Amino acid sequence: MVVHIVKAIAYAIFGTLTLPLFGYGILIGIAAFPGNWLGNLVLEKISLQLFPQLVIVFVLFSGVFILWEQRNILML
Repeated sequence: MVVHIVKAIAYAIFGTLTLPLFGYGILIGIAAFPGNWLGNLVLEKISLQLFPQLVIVFVLFSGVFILWEQRNILML
């Protein structure tokens, strides 16, 4: 947490962290709490054998999706 505070101060000093952006960051951070809590509940119910399989399926799906989205560039 200390590293993030130091980074935020450095960003503010150099002018890249404006007040609206700081507000968005706080809002996103607050909104992430329920998602993290629900994700933790789901992970507690998944077996140790199923988790790596789900990760592989997700990575494969994500890769196919990314390739599909870039199909115009890939077909040149």
